[in-house]
Amino acid sequence: MGDDSLILREDGYIRMNFPVTSLTYHSNLNIILVKTDVGGVHVLDVNSGVILQSSCLSADDGGTLGVEYAAGADRVFVWDSSGVGARTDYNGVLLLHTALQRPLPSSQPDKIIRIELVLSEAYKHTINASIPCKQCDVASIASLTRFYNKNILLGQGCRFELKHQITITEPKLFVTIPECYDIVSKSLKAANSQAKIVLVDNVSKPVPDGVARYSEVAESGEADFGLLDKVERKGDDVACIPFSSGTTGLPKGVEITYDNILAGIEIMHQKENCFPHVANSDFQDILPAFLPFFHIYGLVIGLMGHLSKGCKLVTMAKFSASMYLDILKTQKTTLLYIVPPVAILLGKHPDVNEAHYRSVRHIICGAAPLAASDVEAILQKSKRPIEFNQGFGMTETTSLGTSTFKGTKNVDFNACGVPMASVQLMFADPLTGKPVPVGQSGEMYIKSPTVMKAYHKNPKATEETMTKDGFFKTGDMGYFKPGVGLFITDRIKELIKVKGMQVAPAELESLLRTHPAVQDAAVIGVPHEFYGEAPKAFIIRKNGLKITEEELQDFVASKVAVYKKIEEVMFVDEIPKTASGKILRKELKKMYA
Repeated sequence: MGDDSLILREDGYIRMNFPVTSLTYHSNLNIILVKTDVGGVHVLDVNSGVILQSSCLSADDGGTLGVEYAAGADRVFVWDSSGVGARTDYNGVLLLHTALQRPLPSSQPDKIIRIELVLSEAYKHTINASIPCKQCDVASIASLTRFYNKNILLGQGCRFELKHQITITEPKLFVTIPECYDIVSKSLKAANSQAKIVLVDNVSKPVPDGVARYSEVAESGEADFGLLDKVERKGDDVACIPFSSGTTGLPKGVEITYDNILAGIEIMHQKENCFPHVANSDFQDILPAFLPFFHIYGLVIGLMGHLSKGCKLVTMAKFSASMYLDILKTQKTTLLYIVPPVAILLGKHPDVNEAHYRSVRHIICGAAPLAASDVEAILQKSKRPIEFNQGFGMTETTSLGTSTFKGTKNVDFNACGVPMASVQLMFADPLTGKPVPVGQSGEMYIKSPTVMKAYHKNPKATEETMTKDGFFKTGDMGYFKPGVGLFITDRIKELIKVKGMQVAPAELESLLRTHPAVQDAAVIGVPHEFYGEAPKAFIIRKNGLKITEEELQDFVASKVAVYKKIEEVMFVDEIPKTASGKILRKELKKMYA
């Protein structure tokens, strides 16, 4: 490291700047944990003398700071009166990590503790078994999907949502981790479900009565995988049931068939598109796989689509900005599949530089609209040519519906590209359902072999969203510009009605994020005495930068029509979003409106 204050000197002395209160040596890791009287903690490598990492946690006045190495979990835990930190990195080398960058006020005791989840054993077994392959054909993926027949991809949800999902899917088996066991068991009980729980746990810890341990199930040798070959499956059979984001009510179970998945993977094999190269003895694409596997983007595109081409996936149990940036530098990643919050991070984080993009050849962003200014911020930091594409897809469409393509000239970064193979698009008046002329905005309909079979046990919702000729109503407003591609303007039910005029929140959010003092932004419509509704903005400031409500209002007013002006501004620390990065406007209205 460049700073010699972080290297053990030849005389055996290292300057900590503050008095050291304790040392803890761990022989199996050959590291020393150093604790100072101001609560600082450092991890010191014994051989090199390098400080591997330092803690941002600090003890309050009169408080204490503790350090403990848990051998069973292979993790270091650090805590003080304001927070808890824990980490092992993706190579299994134990380092210190802080989950909180600054202490939270004592008035928020229910928000104090945040711990990164341990990478589950099931997760590691799946990926480790798959990485060595150089290439597997689509037929191999078909065999893989047999393991997931009727797999209910519940993901991360509260007890109320889990009960709802369990009730409509009636699972027979529920695989989870210790951190989620309590909410899962209570949700199963509330839903009167008899599903068996399999716990992905640390083998040194006991499991509750009646619960199976994943490691024992996986290593029992009792599984006869040959039985799978005797199970007859048709392409139209349901392979898995992920859940939609639920922005228009309770999450809906989406029936994805084997044919849907295979078609989604085949789309990624188009010769002219911009997706992964097939691995060979000389080359293998490397992808940081942080997208949740319960989300269709992470499952079909991130996992199955990339394994079908022999890519290496560097998995993350839970997204951490510091870990993600570290992976970009140390793993020589070639592909980045991201969502808008990560795109904003890559473009605006002060620590990101050209070194993070040294091996990256292609970036694709999906799941929510991304402004051209955010794309340009990334490309400026990379300081080298990188293919950047945006795509459109939904849980209900299994895979991508549109994407920009490699080598496209004069790319408009506000566009989502052109239809993928076998995908048809149509735009209709949201009130009448009649087609609108090309180039005119309307609700986007999509027809493709990747479109879902139905909403699980919800024929009413299925009928409302599927046309008689097989088009799925996306609920997204947009238009197609010949020679350029698809433009998504907003969700139908998210439009703000100002004096009878429609205002798209995404447009104002993109504009607000171009302000140098704005880290992130969200806009909703709030009741207005004269206008009916008016835009209200929620702003996360960039660290150390100041901006007032009036300055932001003037900034927007100088660039938009009068009826689009921001009526109110609220500065917040966090904007609620789904795992894929979509802004939860309903939550904003509940919390702040």
